[in-house]
Amino acid sequence: MDIKSISPLQAPKIGAQSAQRVDEQQPAAENQVRERRDTLELSDQAQEIRDDQRVEVLQEVQSQINSGFFNRPEIIKETASRIARVVTRK
Repeated sequence: MDIKSISPLQAPKIGAQSAQRVDEQQPAAENQVRERRDTLELSDQAQEIRDDQRVEVLQEVQSQINSGFFNRPEIIKETASRIARVVTRK
């Protein structure tokens, strides 16, 4: 009986990972990462309420403008201070 030795180039590496068998492979769709995003859906009624609230807030601001509320020195100073804080955050 003739036994041939194998060269180091032919020997499998210890701990080498073999390729997955075809029946073990996952379908392509499962391998792909799906991006999920949260969504918010408002009913028509909720949208109307939100819109009504915005209108009320805008009416309140308009009323304050008409009454001269924003022309007061302390309000001007506070407004300028808040704007400066926002601008300097960059």
